[in-house]
Amino acid sequence: MARRYSYDLRMKIFKAVDEGLSIVKACKIFNISRNTIYRWKHLKWETGDIKAKPYGPAKGYNAKIYLKEFEELIINHHDKTAKELSII
Repeated sequence: MARRYSYDLRMKIFKAVDEGLSIVKACKIFNISRNTIYRWKHLKWETGDIKAKPYGPAKGYNAKIYLKEFEELIINHHDKTAKELSII
């Protein structure tokens, strides 16, 4: 996986662009793609900062499924669809 750009570099680029340097020139000077700067601009608009998003697995997908409880749920609601079971 590609390395992330440091927060300091991101700040330098945004400072240069805020001071009037065009995005195209900033890309050439700092050797990054325009798409990267536009993604950072969107991130700043979305979150208010240009810090990199945290690495690692998404939170909330590590829920344990207890087999006995799951079997009871299926037995008690055998006539329900998967969508209906997800609401229970």
